[in-house]
Amino acid sequence: MSSKLSFIPYGSKGLIVKFDKPSVSQIEILSRSIFRDQIAIKLKKNVQDLLLTSDSLTIFFNEPPSLDSIKEKLLKTYDMSVSKRIDLQYKHWEIPICFENDFSLDLFKHFNNDDLKTQDYIRKICELEMIVQFYGFLPGFCYLVGLPKSMQLERKSEPNLKVPKGSLAIGGSYAGIYPQNSPGGWHLIGRTPTIFFDPKRNPNCFASVGDKLSFKKISIDEYNEKLMHNSKTNLPKFTIYNVKD
Repeated sequence: MSSKLSFIPYGSKGLIVKFDKPSVSQIEILSRSIFRDQIAIKLKKNVQDLLLTSDSLTIFFNEPPSLDSIKEKLLKTYDMSVSKRIDLQYKHWEIPICFENDFSLDLFKHFNNDDLKTQDYIRKICELEMIVQFYGFLPGFCYLVGLPKSMQLERKSEPNLKVPKGSLAIGGSYAGIYPQNSPGGWHLIGRTPTIFFDPKRNPNCFASVGDKLSFKKISIDEYNEKLMHNSKTNLPKFTIYNVKD
């Protein structure tokens, strides 16, 4: 298993741990998440931050590390993390999404205002189970994988200057939900009242890497009702499952 890792120095206090391929399966995603968590524990005295992506883990150290010693620890920890796959569990979250016209303008535009094609796309995306592959771009912005090629939408040539908080968007092979107002170049297809990121909540993001998300279509009235009575402690419905090979 260790041969699947390579190492690239990143400045004097950083190290990029490259995996042999991007994580696609849920087991790979969860195993690499465990790897990151174990590194945070074992090297906590000298680790400032960890950044997990689809094909790498970047480690930012407080002080320049001894690379030979660190590499040995990383290889052993990776092998141990991979061997834990038989015990893996995850949460499946049900996220309410409103696909009201004002929230899905990019989808209507993509299908040239063809309502049948737009509604068919919405139906299909609500049938999917997507996996949190990693977090990036913004605090609490989850990159979701599991989108069939036929449903992928290329990123916009001209990004929006302001994407509303809670927007469900498609960018290439990824789906994601904007946790706050932000510029963005993905296609907006819906909006959720769910609060995805709260710096005062522990954990800040309720969905962990490796968890699954599915979308439940709600009306504009349901959206407004949930938004009005929403609180940062309210979490979507979830079920815990064991991972199957």
